[in-house]
Amino acid sequence: GYSRALAGDTAFLERYLDALRAVSAADVQRIAQTILDPARFNLVVLWPEDLPDAPSEAELAAKLEEGFAAPLSPRQSEEELPGAARAFAPVLDGQVLPKPDAGGIVRVVLPNGLRVLYRENRSVPLVTIQAGWLAGLRAETEESNGAHTLISRLLTLGTRSRSAREVALETDRLAGQLDGYSGRMVLGLKSTWLARHAARGFALFAECLGEPAFDPDEVEKEKDFLIEEIE
Repeated sequence: GYSRALAGDTAFLERYLDALRAVSAADVQRIAQTILDPARFNLVVLWPEDLPDAPSEAELAAKLEEGFAAPLSPRQSEEELPGAARAFAPVLDGQVLPKPDAGGIVRVVLPNGLRVLYRENRSVPLVTIQAGWLAGLRAETEESNGAHTLISRLLTLGTRSRSAREVALETDRLAGQLDGYSGRMVLGLKSTWLARHAARGFALFAECLGEPAFDPDEVEKEKDFLIEEIE
């Protein structure tokens, strides 16, 4: 029924993956060059009427042309990653991993007491990483209620060496997902990356986990969002 409603064909989903596999890089480039043409897009900008330095239409157009002509920024090499990310990456190096238990899970306790659970599943080329602490509502009072939700949202909104925008751009470059979470008994960070980007994804994950900036401007924005949601 879903296939029929979506594509007018009950067999659509049976052919969907085969159709995806048939798409080549040249196909994607051809379509992108057709659609993402600077001459074809529309731009809408909203700002307060009393904005003192509002750019003119000509200035906006010049900035856009400059942006389209600018070269892409180079990606970081593994050697250039921040210190905390490098420190997290080799946490299991040199350890003899025990055999998986009946559920296929390998359990390791690191020297600092951190418990690591690892399970391999090669059905899809993805790597999921999740870290959590006993926290959340169980650790809050009436006065501090909501604090852990706020912390979880701020974990991905900037680190000591990257802005919130830079974290978001790197996550997009790696075709991944990176989100904080908080619940009744837990606070943490979770992520999913394409397997081929797992090392860089883990480095970004570790950076957000170990070096969150808690930028005052981001804190105030997220507090306002939370209060609006509660109201």
